[in-house]
Amino acid sequence: ACFWSRAYTPERLRADMARGACYEWICVAGRRAGFLAYRHEPDGRRLLLGKLYLATEWHGQGIGARALARVLDAGRRLDVAEVYLYVFRRNLKAIRAYRRAGFVIDRPEVTPCDGGYRYDDYVMVHRFAGTRAA
Repeated sequence: ACFWSRAYTPERLRADMARGACYEWICVAGRRAGFLAYRHEPDGRRLLLGKLYLATEWHGQGIGARALARVLDAGRRLDVAEVYLYVFRRNLKAIRAYRRAGFVIDRPEVTPCDGGYRYDDYVMVHRFAGTRAA
């Protein structure tokens, strides 16, 4: 709960959007099932999928795959070379879903954060062939 309360304050969300992040609700039958956020990097070559959360009751129904496809479509429209994301190394379910969508593990990355904790992630990448930015 502490992470969520720090990461998703209105001030933090507004600052993220001011830096170009696009937040979208994932809705199913008029209900909010989750959300995603992505940002076109300043160099114009990459799109960061910063957030993709789906309530567990909606898992296994193809909703996450459609949300990922939406982000990949945004990458194609923006003619980026790649879409990348960070995923917790132990989140095997998410890693499988990202692999199914065409992402590959690029590298492990450990990032220190508050209170002596650290993010222990994989950076996963979906590269587009034949883009202007490639």
